[in-house]
Amino acid sequence: MSAEVTNRLDRPVDSESDHVLGPPHAQIILVEYGGYACPHCRAANERIAEVRDQFGDRLRYVFRHRPLTDNDLALRAAELVERADSPEQFWKAHIALMTRSASLTEQDLTAVAAELGLPAPDSATGREAARRAEARVAADIRSAHASGVVLTLTFFINGRRYDGPWDEVSFTDAMLGSFGHRVRAAALAAIMLGLVIGKPVGMLFASMLAVRFGLAIKPGEYSWAQVAGAGALSGIGFTMSLFIASQAFPLEGDFAAAKIAVFTASLVSAVIGVAILWRAGANKVGEINAPRAVHAPK
Repeated sequence: MSAEVTNRLDRPVDSESDHVLGPPHAQIILVEYGGYACPHCRAANERIAEVRDQFGDRLRYVFRHRPLTDNDLALRAAELVERADSPEQFWKAHIALMTRSASLTEQDLTAVAAELGLPAPDSATGREAARRAEARVAADIRSAHASGVVLTLTFFINGRRYDGPWDEVSFTDAMLGSFGHRVRAAALAAIMLGLVIGKPVGMLFASMLAVRFGLAIKPGEYSWAQVAGAGALSGIGFTMSLFIASQAFPLEGDFAAAKIAVFTASLVSAVIGVAILWRAGANKVGEINAPRAVHAPK
């Protein structure tokens, strides 16, 4: 009976052992199991650079080795970059192997090895570096297997395997969906409730409290219903609301959604405010025009 295939990342990201770009507090963690001879990995390299620019400190990118099976060049390329003696050298070699040519060649390995300034393979230092590199690549391959990876390239987003396309829209939506769609939905609901309910109710109760404690006087010709209607109209917000939204939602997609919420809430507030004022005004006119009882003189 075969073991159940998992879609969860088996080994948690470790800043000390993994190859990581991005802060530890990032909300999105993107893990790639890839290899340098994989054409899909080479094509995805540009997409990864784009999303890193797009999300900034909200994204943490991790690269783990999963070289193409039965491909000696791919395995040697993975072990080569693992011989780099610093994270900076690793990422420099990583990018070089991904971008130096249309497909990985022996010349690419030779050039990158020269750029790294690696010790001679037959020296004690060289042999030790090679041993560590082999062990590291093997550990990543075991992690890939334990995580249910069957293909090079495979992505994990916040610990879950992502099996969808990685075009710009799909990839971005998938990363946002891991946490951002839920946050966005809550934020947009907050915008709507704040403008339609929170702001008008706050103004009405603040006015009532001010009158109650003698801090203000309500003109007798105006009813509390009219004050409530004016408060509802105050829910209409454009310039300041959009400015605040632009600061709170720096990503273009988030800001676009926030703008829709602001405009929708403003429209709803306008309708509610006009309806309340119209009703209050009609009642006021009715009171004015109502016939008064005439009492006969005594």
